[in-house]
Amino acid sequence: MTGQTNCGGACADLQDDPDDCGACGVICPRGNLCSGGVCTVSCGAGTTSCAGRCVDTGNDPANCGACGAACPSNQLCKGGACKADVCAAGSHTCGIAGCVSNNSTNSCGTSCTPCPSPANSSSSCDGVQCGYTCLAGYHSCGASGCAADNSINSCGASCTPCPPPANGTATCDGTQCGAVCNAGFHACGGGCVDNTRVASCGSSCTPCPTPANGTATCDGTACGFTCNAGYIPGTGGCVPAPPANKIIFVSSELFTGDMREAGLGDGLTGADAKCQRLATAAGLPGTFKAWLSSAAVAAKDRLSHSTAPYVLVDGTRVADNWSTLTNCSVWLLHAITMTEKGGAPPIASVPQCGDDVWTGTDCAGNPAYTRPTDLCAGWTSTGFDSPTLVGLTGSVGQGWTQWCASLGMGGGNAPVYCLEQ
Repeated sequence: MTGQTNCGGACADLQDDPDDCGACGVICPRGNLCSGGVCTVSCGAGTTSCAGRCVDTGNDPANCGACGAACPSNQLCKGGACKADVCAAGSHTCGIAGCVSNNSTNSCGTSCTPCPSPANSSSSCDGVQCGYTCLAGYHSCGASGCAADNSINSCGASCTPCPPPANGTATCDGTQCGAVCNAGFHACGGGCVDNTRVASCGSSCTPCPTPANGTATCDGTACGFTCNAGYIPGTGGCVPAPPANKIIFVSSELFTGDMREAGLGDGLTGADAKCQRLATAAGLPGTFKAWLSSAAVAAKDRLSHSTAPYVLVDGTRVADNWSTLTNCSVWLLHAITMTEKGGAPPIASVPQCGDDVWTGTDCAGNPAYTRPTDLCAGWTSTGFDSPTLVGLTGSVGQGWTQWCASLGMGGGNAPVYCLEQ
């Protein structure tokens, strides 16, 4: 048939068939017509199909008088013609919406565009321009929008980041900045301080007290102190340390009645030099002198009087102090039976007395004889006409220093007692 097309075995008019509109198989949507081979809306009386929708070209500002003929945003379409709109005070024209409120967030002031709202806020309009209000827990930070109250970058009502402390991490509790200190540190004065500082020990911010004669310390938990030289910890702080023990020994060498020490003097001076030489060679610190008296100089007057115990080189106590050492009524706590090397005393050979030690001194520290020629002439002679006094190393009574007295002993050989000063 003329104007018909075979579509699936049936004749169809492609110009007006809604099941084959413009081409076989092209079906128009429900409610549409096929006109001139194109699907169109089926509009009611008084409306026109424009771009797929039915409009009243008599008052549609987007299609005023004809499809596509749009009115300016501040005009209305009336009777198919664009005309200036006159809206009530506090409102303005927004196209098809007509007159809208100046206070609406969808058409604020004279705009027809909705007000933008930053994240975590709700938009607002004061009738002139758009604004926004931050949600609870947020506050405005200018161009940055609404910032969280508990953010370290905008803490509380601030828009300034919380300063991170040295040795710690910045925090925010929603109101003000704070800090969490690293391990080994704690908060003091707005910063993080070392737990081992004596000025802020452990978890405290109060300085450790410094004792007299000492220095404050901190182990990271509690305060402490160390004492200066010569002091030890005691009640209330540092107290004077008791005097150190004094060593007393028998010389490992034998000497005649002439105590001369090459280049260092004779007599008592030479005897002291011998003691010092032996002590130094044995690695003993301190100053040592011989327990000897001359007729003119008593041992008690030339030797220091220690308040500390006298001990052998192995620590064995001989006497509690000088007072007990020279108290003729008090026995020694142990005989003086060890050399500076820790060995047994050498075997002496003194005429008439035998295995003894030179002393020339009684149990109180006084000279045994008082004539200038006595006591080997002040320990400068080996003559046999000078009386002297020797002690017995194995004795704990008075015999330790006044065991045997006789003439003619200066040519013998015997050790001496040496005392640390």
